[in-house]
Amino acid sequence: MMKHCKLAMEDRISTLPSNIIELILMCLPIAEAVRTSILSSRWLYQWCTIPNLIFDKHSVPSGANYRLESIVDQVLLLHIGPIHKFVFDVNSYGGIKDRWLIFLSRKKLKELALKCYRGDKIPTALYSCHAIESLDLYACGFKLPCSFNGFSCLTSLLLKRFLTRGGVFKPFPTYSCLKKVLLSSFNFEDQELVMTLGSLLQNTPVLRELQLEAYSVESTTPEPTSRCFDWKESRNFNLNELRMVRLTELVGVRNEMEFIEFILSTASRLESLIIQVDVIGHEKVELFKEIMRFRRSSPIAEIIILD
Repeated sequence: MMKHCKLAMEDRISTLPSNIIELILMCLPIAEAVRTSILSSRWLYQWCTIPNLIFDKHSVPSGANYRLESIVDQVLLLHIGPIHKFVFDVNSYGGIKDRWLIFLSRKKLKELALKCYRGDKIPTALYSCHAIESLDLYACGFKLPCSFNGFSCLTSLLLKRFLTRGGVFKPFPTYSCLKKVLLSSFNFEDQELVMTLGSLLQNTPVLRELQLEAYSVESTTPEPTSRCFDWKESRNFNLNELRMVRLTELVGVRNEMEFIEFILSTASRLESLIIQVDVIGHEKVELFKEIMRFRRSSPIAEIIILD
């Protein structure tokens, strides 16, 4: 009887399998995960092994932003094992720190998402994170080092609100694993951005999904005589793996239309081209008529128009 009572009183939380404890911790905000260390001696350092570290408004205690830097320092200092995912989306002074990225580069980081609220530049230590597979940057300033040869394992690239920051154009290295690209606030009338996009498309042989959120304006100045994307030069591009292209916030400027014609004539296995334009009435109808007349190299390419 006493033995039965002793078993009934056993600490069930402490006897949970390690893989179950890890799943529980991964579902908790980082602050709550750290607090589980008080549950028992078994849980004391369990949080130190969680592979996903997310610092955002949901995981950082309210009012803790002023000491966020020390919080991140402490978490990284005590962490044990690999870190697969690191997210920093908190409006704090100074932004991401160089020492954090150096530490993460040694932890075989796979996914990195950074959001800058003050246009902070990303520390150069980012380029030492060679194992990165997914990179998501929001409003971050950056300048590629001359010696940088790209992230060889990168499969997903999301660049939101910038692509270049007044630097000299540099061709992209070859990304042999990159399958998904999203670029927002993309101005098709910015020659440097267009050259950057062209270089990217020339060096992503397995790209399957491309999304562009345009930020062009209708211009009253004479249109340039040279074409930015010429479908006749499509032989210089290898977009055979491209399956889906999504273009939003278009206003129908010449360079946007040239790019649509280029994609349709170059992507031989394209399955869907999704388009959303910010014009109405007769002008919108004429744009769609022009698009539907473009030659398609893929016999299964479907053009989908969003309202």
